[in-house]
Amino acid sequence: MKILRISLLLNLFSNTKNQSKFLTYINIGLFLSIFAISAAIITFYIETKIDKIESNLAEAHIEQRSNQKIFDSFTKLQSQYKSYESSPDALVDLYEYIASTKLGEYTITGKYDVVVNGRLSDYKSTSVYSVIFGSNDQKYILQGSIYRWLSPNIITDDYMDIEFIFTDWSKAKALQQRDYPQNRVMTKTYPLMSLEATEQWLTAKLTAIQTYLNADQETLPECTDEELWATATVFKYYKNPSKLDRSTKNFDTLGAANARLTSEGSVGIVNEVRGQVKACTYCNALNVCNQAKQLIMQGRLLV
Repeated sequence: MKILRISLLLNLFSNTKNQSKFLTYINIGLFLSIFAISAAIITFYIETKIDKIESNLAEAHIEQRSNQKIFDSFTKLQSQYKSYESSPDALVDLYEYIASTKLGEYTITGKYDVVVNGRLSDYKSTSVYSVIFGSNDQKYILQGSIYRWLSPNIITDDYMDIEFIFTDWSKAKALQQRDYPQNRVMTKTYPLMSLEATEQWLTAKLTAIQTYLNADQETLPECTDEELWATATVFKYYKNPSKLDRSTKNFDTLGAANARLTSEGSVGIVNEVRGQVKACTYCNALNVCNQAKQLIMQGRLLV
């Protein structure tokens, strides 16, 4: 059968007319193939160029908005300053005012950044994700609430604004992630505690200070993880124990990590990575603190 097919092909090609037709068809086919490949290459090149131009335009737009945001913030402050310039007494409401108020035997002092029309504004440089996750929201609210408690006649608004200037902002992430801040500068509004709730918090804190002021270290309550600025402990599951440079999956609890280990037929290992403590390095009592010594022994405090 194969010999028959080959003989038929040879007969067809032996005919000059047929040869001419076949060559024509082959040339047309080659031309169309080359044309299709060339068109695809040109299209890919043009689309890549267009994507790059669009990306550059988007980045330029974000950069422009970020710069405009910063410029607007400073322009606003400059305008506010000029509007109050004619009234020296009003300047007290504007820039870095230091307020002090007595509470029992103690004097509470605070220095806030800006107050305009009774509304407190603060400026903070921080990381993007600390704002996204709200890591310090309660601290900001407490800080602003104490400022209002110190100057209730100056800070009269129930809300405060914080202008965040991000130290690690990324253009690329702003383009890729919808929830990521679209500018290097972002304003966030926080509700303030009532004057009564703020005073109750201050009173409780001062009472604790007075109670433990002269107490032995053994009777002092230990600092909480929040007060220690401690990161969370992580349980890392490694399916291949010989490759510990990157875990297969991280878990918040040992039980969850062991469950994954079991589901994998007990193949692999689980390592506990203790959370690290940061606040102790800023504490004057570091060298004499028993809790700090324990944290160092546990590997949670690096000094």
